[in-house]
Amino acid sequence: MSNPAEMLSMLAQHGIMIGHIPGGMPDLVALDIAAALGMAHDQPGAAMLLAKYTMDGYAAHAFGEHWKLLVDRRAYVERWGNDNRTRSLAEYSYAEWLDSQKCRTCKGVGSQMTPEGKVGKCGSCDGTGLRKIGDRPVARALGMSNEGYRKSPWSSRIGWCRSELVRRELSALLEFSRHLTGRQ
Repeated sequence: MSNPAEMLSMLAQHGIMIGHIPGGMPDLVALDIAAALGMAHDQPGAAMLLAKYTMDGYAAHAFGEHWKLLVDRRAYVERWGNDNRTRSLAEYSYAEWLDSQKCRTCKGVGSQMTPEGKVGKCGSCDGTGLRKIGDRPVARALGMSNEGYRKSPWSSRIGWCRSELVRRELSALLEFSRHLTGRQ
């Protein structure tokens, strides 16, 4: 089993869930997986992976606070204004990512075959592999009408949040995989 996300999902409070491993006894134990996470230079990335794949409440809170700070920093640099909307946007995008609802069109891959027979970005999820939160809940959380939200820059800002979360997750998974296999 070489998929780091699958390895992480086997890590539970009581050790690796043996029933989830095809082909007999695992070569890795929970301690190996925890050690690989501990060696991560990117501690927010390790918390991110623990939050998503082991449903660790402490890690979810820790990375959630880190994510809010990242979004706040982006909002400050780009002068988004309205701190309440920025905070709501960060919370909604994080909840969507943490819930890990795979896109029904591409099955979470982020790409699909085009009519020309080429692989292209999935149009349903914009390549993230996740189902989107509809406009209504986001608009409501931001205190806007649906029409006002669609015409505002806030609709593109949630796109940035989604992409950035996926990018950070992939980066953390890559680092975790390197530590787990001993390749630097």
